[in-house]
Amino acid sequence: MLKVLHDSSANPYRCVRRCEVLLQHLRHQTTTSTSAATHMEDEVLFSAIPEDKDHHYRLITLNRPKALNALNLHMIRHLTRDLNEVSSNPTYPVVVLTGAGNKAFCAGGDIRAVTEAGKVGNRLAKDFFREEYILNHLIGTYKKPFIAVINGITMGGVSYEPPGGQGFMELKRGQGGYGPQGGNALCTPRGQGLMDPQEGKAL
Repeated sequence: MLKVLHDSSANPYRCVRRCEVLLQHLRHQTTTSTSAATHMEDEVLFSAIPEDKDHHYRLITLNRPKALNALNLHMIRHLTRDLNEVSSNPTYPVVVLTGAGNKAFCAGGDIRAVTEAGKVGNRLAKDFFREEYILNHLIGTYKKPFIAVINGITMGGVSYEPPGGQGFMELKRGQGGYGPQGGNALCTPRGQGLMDPQEGKAL
């Protein structure tokens, strides 16, 4: 599923054409399979998809498929740095975010690492949430079209199930006393009749 998080473009034909190019490239990418990260530098992959001779889509791939592409602090910092650089680079008029593998788009934050760090007084927990919300704000106010290609498990800031049965929406955090964050804070209260809060997935 292509989810346009932000697109200031007013040209419908251009939007459709962009989606066609992206889907073609991503279908090819899935057949050539992305190898799982073996070093921290490989946990977020950055590449370019040609749009025309002067412009490219900036493709960002979360590359921790064994961890369902859950974000850690290293990934958050790389994403923030790249998005800030791309925002002022005219070569990249569009940003596309996707996840490696076919199980998950992103399972939210790497809560296990944050919890373990908190137990021993490591400041990772504070840094993680502070920098995560800086990244959330950056994406939410981004000045260029920002497209998320969602397939599979999607946790954290999303509150719907992608069509076709290929997605899983996570709402069970609320049952454990964990308040909704990101997109959930806005969308969850407006989802009456669309979601089963006991099951945590779309009806």
